[in-house]
Order: sequence, then C-alpha cells, then structure tokens
Amino acid sequence: VLNIYKKAKNRLEKLIDSEKNNNQNFPDTEEWNCYKTKTSGYMQDVVLGVFLDFAKENDCKFEIVSIKGNFVFKDEILFKCNKELGEEQLEEVHSFFSFSSSQRIEDNYVLAFKQMTEIAVKSMSPGINDPGTALICIDYLTQLFEIRLNKKDQIVLCDEDVGFVKVSAVDFKSLLYSVITPIRTYSKHDIVVVLKLFTLLEQLNHKSKNHSYSKTIKEEAKTLYKDAKEAIKSETDLAKLEDAFLKL
Repeated sequence: VLNIYKKAKNRLEKLIDSEKNNNQNFPDTEEWNCYKTKTSGYMQDVVLGVFLDFAKENDCKFEIVSIKGNFVFKDEILFKCNKELGEEQLEEVHSFFSFSSSQRIEDNYVLAFKQMTEIAVKSMSPGINDPGTALICIDYLTQLFEIRLNKKDQIVLCDEDVGFVKVSAVDFKSLLYSVITPIRTYSKHDIVVVLKLFTLLEQLNHKSKNHSYSKTIKEEAKTLYKDAKEAIKSETDLAKLEDAFLKL
C-alpha cells in the first residue's frame, strides 16, 4: 500500500506543478469536428508539448476527450478540433497518443485510488474480515485526496494566455464517489470504518478551497450518514455516527 501511495503522490505532485500557469477559459466544443481512435487499449500517454505546438502552427484548437489511463475502444471519440483536419494532419495528431495493454500508476494516478479501494473492500469481505487493513488504506487515501484537492478538474494548455488544447481528466466528484461508494457499501455496518471515512471527509472539507469540491464532500457525507444509520443498531455507535456527521 505504501508503494502504491508513493507512486501516486509523485505523479499527482508533478501534474499539479504543471498546471500552475494554466488558464481555464476555453470555448464550447459541442459543435466541433470529432475524431475517433484507430485502436483499443489504455491511453497511456499524450505528448502535450508537441500537441500545443501543432495547434499553434495550424491555428486550431483541440479538446482531448478520452481520459489518460482509461481504456479506450476502437472508434471511440478521441479528440475534437474546431477545424477539419486533412489526412496528413490526422496522422500527425494520432502520433501524439500512445496506447498500452496495461495500466501503470506512474502514468495514471487514478489507478492508485482504485487499487487501494479494492484492497480496503477485499479486507472487509466475510472470508477475510480485516478492518485494520481497510483503516490503513483509508489513511493513505485521505493523504492522496488532500493532494488531489490542489489539482484542477481540467487542464487547458495555453500560449500567451490563449487556450489551445483542453485536456479531459477524471474529475474530483467522480473520483471521490468511486472510492467512498464501494467501501461504504461493504462497511456501513462497521462503526470503526464508517468513522474513519468521516475523518477522511472532514479532513478534505477542512482543507478544500474549492466550492465545488466542498459541495461534493458534503454530499458524500450525507449519503454515508444515511446508509450507516440504517445499518448500525447500537445506540452508542449511532451517537458517535451523529457526532461525526455534525462535525461536517
């Protein structure tokens, strides 16, 4: 778990550092030309520097629709462009993408959240019943989410404050939901794990400077409270649950 955490931490910090000078203004892309993938596989990388140079040289703008690290199916929309591209231009743009048959945390920090969540859920299964491992995973997930709070939900590559390439990413709301939901589902009866999840949410709410992120955190807290209240029978545990919820 520690190794997974370290790799994801390094990847996240690099991404956050690369976002410092990004302008978030970008035109609506709904009517743009759509271009599809030629192959199936995990989108391992996009050479963003070269992508930005191409956009400037050809006086066009792009939205990269597929999310790095996700599995992309052949003929799925890969990117959009505000201009119609010729065959040679398309070949060049497709060369900026690389696909793989496997995933790596070094390329996709979201994989670390997924792996830690799976370990936590598996440890709470009836055959294993090891809440201690689940608690450790939640501690590391809390630290990763604290770093993720500093990352923007989308990246816009700019030159002289003009946005040329918009890059889609897994947004904070989806990421938090994908972690909290399975752990909540398997552990809502266990007050110790539930309280640890509330600690995670309380920490994030305290440190969040983004209104949208704070709203998401509170929504997850309400759902956790509702599910746990229905699953827990002990009056003492219910009182602790109430206290944890009210802290948010």
